[in-house]
Order: sequence, then C-alpha cells, then structure tokens
Amino acid sequence: MDMPTSLRTMMRISSNESQYIGWLIERLNIDFALSTKPEFWQAMAEAIQHTNWTHPYRKSLAMLFGLPNSVIQAGMRTHEHSALTKLPETVTIYRGTPMLSIKNKKPLKHDQAISWTLSKAVALRFAKSNAIHGRNENPRLITAKVSKADIKLLLLGRGEREIITFKPKVQNIEAVGPGYPGWEVAGTKVNGQLW
Repeated sequence: MDMPTSLRTMMRISSNESQYIGWLIERLNIDFALSTKPEFWQAMAEAIQHTNWTHPYRKSLAMLFGLPNSVIQAGMRTHEHSALTKLPETVTIYRGTPMLSIKNKKPLKHDQAISWTLSKAVALRFAKSNAIHGRNENPRLITAKVSKADIKLLLLGRGEREIITFKPKVQNIEAVGPGYPGWEVAGTKVNGQLW
C-alpha cells in the first residue's frame, strides 16, 4: 500500500482534519507492521501538520510514539533531521491555547498537549487566531522545556517549527491579548515573514 498517496486521497475526501490521524491509527489496527515503515511515518507527519486536533487520539498516539525515535523520525525530511540535530540538549517550546477547553469549559491540562512550536511568535499567532474566531476567550501563551531526546518529530512543512513531544515540562502560563508584546503583529506579515 502506498501510504502517502492513500493519505492524500483521505485528505481530499475528509472535512474533519483529525480523521487523518484516526484513519492512520485504524490502519495500524489492521496491520501493526505498518508502524515500522518510513512511509507510515511520512504519512503521520503529514497528517499531524494538517490537523490542530490530535487530542481525541492522545492515548493511541502515546502508545504509537513509544516506538524508538529512529523509527518515528524516518518520516522527517532531511532538513528537519538537520534542524533537530542542531537543537540544544534542552529546548524551549511554546504553545498558544485557550485557558479552558473549548468543548467543556474545564481547565486544560497543558502538560498533556503534544503539539508545540519552537517559535514564540507562532504560538502567539495560534492564541490570537483562536481568540479572533471566538474559540478562545482567555488566550494563553504556554512556555515549556523539553529534552531533545524526548522530541519525537520536528516538522517544518508549514513554517510552524512544530515539535511533537509527550514530555513537556511547563514552565510558565501567561495571559495574552491586546497590549501583550507581539500581539498586534501576530498573524500578519512583517518584512515578508508571517508572524
């Protein structure tokens, strides 16, 4: 089976982004040997980059991402491997998020989030984007640390400098909004670069 081609087909027919990941996990239930193939991890990396909602699959993803990093990182591109190698042993990561769950209005468990970014500006953009679209009444900027050894993927495909990890150590949670440094330019182009 050509996993990346099948994934692209799934992307065209699905309106729910998180279904990509659900579909990949379902494929594993049929043939777990797929999880050792680079094609599977290329498809998973592509799926993760195109969804903002991995939470429903966190337990399944945690088991799957328990495989050795060498297997998982086979899905990364050459320049992503190079960028990961250049990171320090302890990495600062960020996440822009609401204070409360959009679904049930309960406080979020930020240490349970698996998708982070190396860029404070990108995290701020996510916080602002959710606030603008009414999904985030109380935007927060989360700062965490992670050991480079605990980084499962570094994805550079959409310019988000995305880190996938299951072991963030939250350091700080800040309220952000109008007046916060960088808030006004978050999500706009400055000198040709999207903030």
